[in-house]
Amino acid sequence: IQTQKKELQSFTVWDPNKEFTYEDVDIFNVEDQIVFKKIVDAINYFRNKSNKYQGYQSAAAETMDGKRTLWFPKLFKNKDWNNSISKDENWIEEIPISFSKGKDHLNKILSSESKQNRIVFAKVKDNLGFINYKFKGYYQLDVVVSKKKGYCCYERKTTSVSVPDGKPIKY
Repeated sequence: IQTQKKELQSFTVWDPNKEFTYEDVDIFNVEDQIVFKKIVDAINYFRNKSNKYQGYQSAAAETMDGKRTLWFPKLFKNKDWNNSISKDENWIEEIPISFSKGKDHLNKILSSESKQNRIVFAKVKDNLGFINYKFKGYYQLDVVVSKKKGYCCYERKTTSVSVPDGKPIKY
């Protein structure tokens, strides 16, 4: 191993403490495999430094500018939701288990512009079985499709997102 290490010109030692640190990142790209351990870590990255959260229990939070929502969906069926993402990851359907609540939820989302515009970090399990939140892109509610289906349908608009103020928040 030592011989192979010497032969490699660009060997980088793995530092697990830097695995989830994005201090030098000012644009999140899907291809960069951006992952946070906890929802609160992603929220603190997109929020004002002075308003750091210690913990967070909800699946969504507004960004610092109030124009977008950070969303941390379970993209699989669970007790409250039957959310799904298309194979190409360009569409997310947000469907309450109780279909009768679908229109109420849709109306709630339609009443808030920030809730229609979502920076998505999907809940995923890594290779070791740990829960993480993986960046999937910027999605926007498709109002026409959503009204037709009776529940929220989001279309991915971009696979990259700029961090507020063009620079990352260090935490």
